[in-house]
Amino acid sequence: MNASDLAQALRDLLTPEQLAAILGSTRDSATVSDVVTAYLRDGDDDVTERVQEERQTSLTRFMADLGERRVCDCTPQVMRQWLNSHAGWRSKDTIATQLTNIKRAFNWAVENQLIHDFPFRCVRIRRGKRKRRGMSDEHYRDCLRHGHPGFRRLLVFLRLTGSRPGEAASLRWSHIDWERKVAVLREHKTAKQTGDVREIMLTPPVVKLLRWLKRQPARLPTAAWLVELLRNGPRRLVDVARQAKAAGITYRRLWRAKQAVGVRQRRVGAWGNMRGTQGYLVYELASDPPPPAADPDPYIFTNRQGGPWNRASWCQAIGRARKASATPIASIYCLRHRVATELCRAGVNLKVVAAILGHRSISTTSGYAEGIGDDVALLQSVLDRLPK
Repeated sequence: MNASDLAQALRDLLTPEQLAAILGSTRDSATVSDVVTAYLRDGDDDVTERVQEERQTSLTRFMADLGERRVCDCTPQVMRQWLNSHAGWRSKDTIATQLTNIKRAFNWAVENQLIHDFPFRCVRIRRGKRKRRGMSDEHYRDCLRHGHPGFRRLLVFLRLTGSRPGEAASLRWSHIDWERKVAVLREHKTAKQTGDVREIMLTPPVVKLLRWLKRQPARLPTAAWLVELLRNGPRRLVDVARQAKAAGITYRRLWRAKQAVGVRQRRVGAWGNMRGTQGYLVYELASDPPPPAADPDPYIFTNRQGGPWNRASWCQAIGRARKASATPIASIYCLRHRVATELCRAGVNLKVVAAILGHRSISTTSGYAEGIGDDVALLQSVLDRLPK
């Protein structure tokens, strides 16, 4: 029974005065941990997996810091101090997203009569004006030069299609319509508002890239790769390290895979030249795990771990490229801004641009056309195309 069913059962059994007394005392004593736990257990599931993961991360962090505090004691000042205490949240957009995720859970609690209200409802974060800045050719080349192969393929796809990074990351082979040369997504950013599917146009170079990826053998995640390597018996540590390096697996990924599948390290023989023998270390499986199940419909673009891309992984890849090139590379989303700006400057109708980008409203697309009226050479070239 969830929170809504419990509240309805209490209304049927008790008088309004008794119900108000019981719920009033419960609402006043409810803690942050109670609200967050109830929302994560019984909250709205009608969201995409990525959004659900982001909300869970924000709420879990909030509960870990302020879980024992009563909701009525969470004043706006407490919320502002908590938001400012995270030095890693540098942009106003990041802070506003965290606040929105937390408010959504407490609004749900008010709707289900778990609490009367929450004091930090009035807290607002003014988002900065978003500069739709396209990624320059120099930054794009730096990303390709310093990124690993999986990241380069994702960048090329975004550059040639103008799709959102989240859409490209969620693509599976079943989404590709080879005859129409489009990628069809039923779950996307504007699916709930429009009810329409998102169709990503695939140009000939993109189709060529996808056909090449389709022919490549499926890549196992690091944990599954390690299980297959050790399934037939112990392997020397130096041999495992050598094969991991050849497969592009870092030591950190290898260590995480060892912790995940339960690999233990054992010494064989004596150390040094004692008694004429040479000792060495081996890796072996602590138990016999089941064989890794192959995904019948794998993701098209995968990260270094062999899993799907998400915001954390592509931001990490951009950060590595920024550090290696020593240039202020913009975010990966700027590739989408670049495609939109180039289409507008090429004189493409705004409705066509909106359809390519998947915008719900043409007013969103019109923002990319700002400043075009100041380009005198562009305006003259448009007039030169008129019939004479």
